[in-house]
Amino acid sequence: MDNGLILASDELAPDDLIFWSYEPNGCFLDILHVGIYAGNDKVIDAYSSRLQVVYRNVFDAELQVMYGRPYVQY
Repeated sequence: MDNGLILASDELAPDDLIFWSYEPNGCFLDILHVGIYAGNDKVIDAYSSRLQVVYRNVFDAELQVMYGRPYVQY
């Protein structure tokens, strides 16, 4: 959060990250799930513990706790 890579939801662009919190877990903001924003209100994420990666509508807006932009150094 200190590096300026945190976004507001209306700033999301493809490749940004969406973080969800479903229950307290003692970690930063209780984050339990992360997905990659794909644009057009779609996200790519591992849907289940069976390693199924899916492309689907962004979900559970009320449980999204943070949005971030990965930093790439060339």
